[in-house]
Amino acid sequence: MRNHFDIDAEFRGKFVLLAGLRLLRYADARDFIGRCRDAGVRVLGIDAFFERADGVQPSLENSIDYSIERNADLLKDSWQQAELFVREREALSLLFEVVVDRSVRHPKSRNT
Repeated sequence: MRNHFDIDAEFRGKFVLLAGLRLLRYADARDFIGRCRDAGVRVLGIDAFFERADGVQPSLENSIDYSIERNADLLKDSWQQAELFVREREALSLLFEVVVDRSVRHPKSRNT
């Protein structure tokens, strides 16, 4: 069974590391969300950032949290919602932090 550890490993070389964040460009964010859907790993939210010469600038108007109560219905099919959310922002050249449910323990964990 694939989990978020497998997906992270697959995308390791695609993450843009800035300001302590693991960010993805549009196409990679879209693919990452698709892998999460395939593995059943829920997307809890997406944080978007503009890349600047001195780092990144958060874009709150281009971020969404599916985990809060008022968005609970969106969490049921968070993959479709997340794919649409990212696709609608393709032209903005944003970097995305896709926040996923990390409640699955690492398969090599001794505390299972």
